Amino acid sequence: ASKSTTSADGIVAQHIGTGLFDVVLEDVTVIDSGDGADNGIAVKHGGMADANANSIKASFSNVVVTGSRGDHNILVEDSSTPGGNTAVTLDNVSVSRAANDGVRLEHLGGGNRPGRLSLAINGKVEANGNGRHGVVVNDANSALILTAGVQHVAGRDNGSGNKFVAQDAGADVWAVRDD
Repeated sequence: ASKSTTSADGIVAQHIGTGLFDVVLEDVTVIDSGDGADNGIAVKHGGMADANANSIKASFSNVVVTGSRGDHNILVEDSSTPGGNTAVTLDNVSVSRAANDGVRLEHLGGGNRPGRLSLAINGKVEANGNGRHGVVVNDANSALILTAGVQHVAGRDNGSGNKFVAQDAGADVWAVRDD
């Protein structure tokens, strides 16, 4: 599938119901989408999720997103309550020239058991020339951050100089600089 030159989000998958939101994107290209706060690909869960259960499971394989003018090339945002587990897999993904982040994984879930945010990178991820970071894992509410395969991220010319960064409630946990 491919989509180019839109004035809104390129591809949106949004769940406002209850339980697991399972999204698989394979062989997808999105070029030059968005204005304002729009993204190339957006996966969002804004409904209810059982505490400590999976709320989002998202897989991106052979995905290319470039030139998202509004915000991020790929955004996965979990604002489910009381706060489930967000699991994302990247395998052969290229993100370039986003206004902000190439890939942004955001856990905003609330409650006393905010779950965890996990990223598994199984194949190469190229993140070049994005306005801010290449790949970001951001926890806004005390979720446990788990990462695997960060060594597969390659990046250059990102605005922050970071090809990968993990943030806990806005403060960097750790970062990997551009190649």
